[in-house]
Amino acid sequence: MSYKVGISTFELQKIYGEKGAIGVAKKVGADSIDFFTNAYYVSNPDSIYSKSDEEIVAYFTELKNYAEELGVFISQTHGRLRIFMNEPELDRLCLENARRDLLAASAFGAPVCVMHGINTAVMGVNASPQIMRDLCYEKFSNILKWAKEYNVKLATESFGYHTIAAANEFFGNDKEFKNIFERISAEGDNADYFTVCVDTGHTNSAVRFGNCSVGDFIRMFPGKVSCLHLHDNDGINDQHRPVYCGVINWDDVFDALEEVRFNGVYNLEINCSCFGKGFELETAEFAIRNLKFALKNRLKQ
Repeated sequence: MSYKVGISTFELQKIYGEKGAIGVAKKVGADSIDFFTNAYYVSNPDSIYSKSDEEIVAYFTELKNYAEELGVFISQTHGRLRIFMNEPELDRLCLENARRDLLAASAFGAPVCVMHGINTAVMGVNASPQIMRDLCYEKFSNILKWAKEYNVKLATESFGYHTIAAANEFFGNDKEFKNIFERISAEGDNADYFTVCVDTGHTNSAVRFGNCSVGDFIRMFPGKVSCLHLHDNDGINDQHRPVYCGVINWDDVFDALEEVRFNGVYNLEINCSCFGKGFELETAEFAIRNLKFALKNRLKQ
């Protein structure tokens, strides 16, 4: 078995621009990229998302070709952080942006686009559990029709503690997350297009609320984990540190991924500024080398 290691370009896109971020990913040794498309909005007249579908496809196809010229590929994209804002016009725009996220992923040739579910930070800690469940079911069901149209899988990302809500997210509860995933997957052919993105940092920050470990969370979804956001923390806050720079049991995480037959990219979603501003390039390079070293050692065992 061989391992591919990728990196999320969210912070790198802000610092270096789109093509610059792709170049940095190549420079630090990444095999692939998780490209951040939540930076684009249909309501922004300067954004590519305000253009026609044909223009959007051409734009992201050109970026894909540039990445391929450098020798990296787009293994996944990160779409909406919010699919619901509890305001009618904003909610309409959320869905419009989500459709474009999936269209962009298709143009990139990425097999999967990651999105967050319904947020406690939006709905409040006292929101009705049934409302949270039904909203998540409704919104993801609506978005899945575009995933099918563009032949891109939609991955729901695992949740954890949210500093704005000052509480664990509703779907940071492992049982609630599993139940809504299974409810949506059970409809029609949704299971062919709806998958899980395990965010290790989010999941680890939920453990202190009585939820299972990161490794055991992964084991809850055999054959259903299609992509990863790998990062570490202190078990309290969502810090996006490189692996082995927090308290997560990474041996157990890697064991669990093999047990559930994960065969995708080991993608890092780190805060490249976690060791200080101006040190982002060195941090990204360290994180990639660190993860590759750990995975290489597993091959020797």
